[in-house]
Amino acid sequence: MRSSKRGSLRADLLNDYWGDYVLIQFETSGRSALEITRDPSGGLACLHCVREGGGFVTSDLSLAISLRLYAKSIDWDHVAHALTYTFLRTERTGLRHIRELLPGCSLSLCRGRFQSERAWSPWDYVARAVRHKNPRQAAEEVRAVVAMVVRAWASTEQAILLELSGGLDSSIIATCLQRSPVPIACATLVMPTAGTDERLYAEDMANQLGVSLQAVPVGLATSRFEFPVSPDQVTPVTGILQQGVNEVWERFADRHGILGRFAGAGGDTVFCYLKGTAPVVDALKERGLFAGIRTIHHLSLLHRCTFGRAAVLRSRVAASTMQSSGEMTGSTSTSKHPCRALRPLSGTRRIAISKIACKI
Repeated sequence: MRSSKRGSLRADLLNDYWGDYVLIQFETSGRSALEITRDPSGGLACLHCVREGGGFVTSDLSLAISLRLYAKSIDWDHVAHALTYTFLRTERTGLRHIRELLPGCSLSLCRGRFQSERAWSPWDYVARAVRHKNPRQAAEEVRAVVAMVVRAWASTEQAILLELSGGLDSSIIATCLQRSPVPIACATLVMPTAGTDERLYAEDMANQLGVSLQAVPVGLATSRFEFPVSPDQVTPVTGILQQGVNEVWERFADRHGILGRFAGAGGDTVFCYLKGTAPVVDALKERGLFAGIRTIHHLSLLHRCTFGRAAVLRSRVAASTMQSSGEMTGSTSTSKHPCRALRPLSGTRRIAISKIACKI
């Protein structure tokens, strides 16, 4: 990738490449000496701390801690905010003075000050002028992109552990991995709770891949209230049950010498299955008041709460978004919600880099 101008290089990268990356650009003249851009998928973390004329940018906070650039201190105000507004994500983290560069955003640093702005927006790809008119064509395009992404990531692995839940999302991943030259091991979790055994459905997908399904037992003892937190964790997001499940999968992968783990965990995002209140805003803006009211009713059914409760939650998120707008990216409007959709680009290429740390 070569470009005569910094902005042009960033635009080329965002438009023609996809994958997990952070772009770092230096400049000796101009309004900013350093500019950092995080890819829209957010696969590679990007954290920064700038204060008293200095600071650092890193993808792994434990690197900064080991270099004695930072000592952990919990931001309890953010913890309370995150527990109240679970789906509202801002630059603020659960650690004092640590900020996250949000996916698709750029951070400009100059003379000890920083300013963040949005460099990529999903709204460019869902504007009225570029929307699909034919639902079948839209579905085929989503299918093609999902298959392309799964197969591209699979090509980087020597062996794959496919975590089959028996549900739709992991089944789609399994279908995309058909005819993959990479060896695949299929496994499913078996819990003691009644009604959670989905081996029957998971076996169907394993048979299509031509491999046997391995059952991985999970006991209630794996779910602990006290568990070791990952050293690079900066926000309180991992639940008690999820922590136990992650440990079981890690042990299984280590036992079989597999580094690549594939699962359907991102399916809700890809297929826009939003459990928050953002769909209410979409309905109000696109189809008017009655559509918004109908959407609130649907949310109340989904979450098994009253219509009034769903409406109150929507108003609370709207108020919190307005209060937090200054913490988000400099050019982010509070009228935008974090739903991300990506229109496929022809001839796209994938790049990835590992952990980074940069003192500034």
